[in-house]
Amino acid sequence: MDTMYGGGDVPRVMLHAYRITIAFLALAWVFILLRVWTRTFVIANFGWDDSIMVLAGLIFTVYCATVLFIATHGGGTVISDFEHLKWLMKLANVAESSYVLAMMFIKISIAIFFARIIAKRQHMIIIYVAIAITVVSSVSTYLYCFLRCGPDLDEYLVRQLTDDCAPVHLDLFMAYQQAAFNTLTDVIFVAMPVVVLWNASMDRRAKVSAGFVLIIATLGAICSMIRFKYVEGVLKIGDFFWHAVNISMWSTIEAGTCIIAACTATLRPLLKSTLDRVQTATSPSSSGTPPPSSSAKSDQQSKHQSLQTIRVPNDDLEYGNIEATESSCALTKPPEYTFVELITMPDSAHLAPESGIDNRPARPDSILG
Repeated sequence: MDTMYGGGDVPRVMLHAYRITIAFLALAWVFILLRVWTRTFVIANFGWDDSIMVLAGLIFTVYCATVLFIATHGGGTVISDFEHLKWLMKLANVAESSYVLAMMFIKISIAIFFARIIAKRQHMIIIYVAIAITVVSSVSTYLYCFLRCGPDLDEYLVRQLTDDCAPVHLDLFMAYQQAAFNTLTDVIFVAMPVVVLWNASMDRRAKVSAGFVLIIATLGAICSMIRFKYVEGVLKIGDFFWHAVNISMWSTIEAGTCIIAACTATLRPLLKSTLDRVQTATSPSSSGTPPPSSSAKSDQQSKHQSLQTIRVPNDDLEYGNIEATESSCALTKPPEYTFVELITMPDSAHLAPESGIDNRPARPDSILG
């Protein structure tokens, strides 16, 4: 029997796939939970994009569970037992369809996130077109996975062996169109913030802060391109579980990386809040002076309250030196931020200031300093 790997390479590759699946499943849920915590408790702004990302995480969990089960029950080998092969083919259909759905909901969540913070009409049109293509391609591929050999999955293997399923050229078309449109939307969602970041008037640290998120997103697009190379492996019915190892592994990396990148873009307020708490906790000891008492602090705040200056890149809005009184406080209208500014701005600049705000100045710094 000709093999793709020599000697003991097949078990070793399956072991790599097993470890990669567990690692990316765990990392995906860590970042999803951090995102939920940030949107729920830090800024109290849990939206549809967050709900859809949680749904994508659940579907990704189903995909990883089926991949792990297949890997421990004959994945990467040639299976000769008919009943065993019949059962694994059902799981393979579930894995393939759950991957398609997970990627679709990840892209929908990212599109909603962009739609909330991008104001230019041409960018919105690109988002709508990209997500419409993704939904149509993914839904059609999902239905094709279950209906290409009839609606009864118990007869799937029998019909496949008797050549009673959809023609091979249609299999090729559906597999490659889903992979192509998936890669295309990955590139679009990476290129759009890059264009905005390139033209933004920001300091180097702020660009590094936003660029770090884009690097992670770029890795997802690269994984999608690499996965494209192994699409044909899932169409080889003979020794299917042997040929499907590579595409399964890269599908896991792609979906997990996209979830991590999409969630990382929302964690700016959490990181800023954590850094502020660390600085507050360490500043008295580092300066060598004892912290003021609560009574002295409240007395000081009652005597003098002022709004400090916040300068926004590419914006002439400024809050500065406005003396607060007991009855009123003069405010200007809240600023509107671009995508890059929203990521790199501190969380205190996301909302318009209210009367009674403390006298601690907001700093337009990046997460790196």
